[in-house]
Amino acid sequence: MCVSNNAIELQAYRFSEKIQESSSYNIVRVDFIGGTFLKCDQGISLRDEVQDIANLPLIKNLILQTKSGKQFCVEPDELGLRFAEGELSYRQYLLAKKQKSRQMLYYTFGSTGLFTALAWAFGSYFF
Repeated sequence: MCVSNNAIELQAYRFSEKIQESSSYNIVRVDFIGGTFLKCDQGISLRDEVQDIANLPLIKNLILQTKSGKQFCVEPDELGLRFAEGELSYRQYLLAKKQKSRQMLYYTFGSTGLFTALAWAFGSYFF
């Protein structure tokens, strides 16, 4: 039985498709990890541009463009989808992304502190 190991790549691809379907913006370019990118023509879906979904590289950013030509860079995730649907302004999107990064740092520091305290308690109890 063959199991797919590219779950993160597929999730980013699915979010990219959702952004393209539910957005009033056009996807102009798709940036992949490693510096490669794919320019998308107007009216052509991402599915048509990418032939082999099984070997899809990780999508890093989507460049969205309004009808007036203004471009926005979003990541293919929940926040990017909310921006594309119009729930968030670009400024709110950037602030939410920054808060999410801070929250992950707090969780990392908190769990590191917890494990350090547990190791100290374990060491002082047995030694």
